[in-house]
Amino acid sequence: QRRLREALKAQLPNPRWMTESALDLIDNLMILDPKTRWSAQEALLAEYFFDDPAAKDASELSMRFTIDSMHEWEHRRKHEKLIAQRQATMKS
Repeated sequence: QRRLREALKAQLPNPRWMTESALDLIDNLMILDPKTRWSAQEALLAEYFFDDPAAKDASELSMRFTIDSMHEWEHRRKHEKLIAQRQATMKS
């Protein structure tokens, strides 16, 4: 018996993130026997890709990072500021 489903659920920080259709997709792609493993075409027809998204209000999301850390432009701005500070220090 395959224990992949239980292992995946045990390793996730929040097991509710993994839907049954996601588990089906992963499980069928990880089968070692190529005769029974899903092909790419079969995988694209998996229920996972047709599930309605589990929409949540932003207050319900468990994000462990600040919003500005998600934006590349914000990081670039911080980086440019740091470089300018270093250059100013080197000129002094």
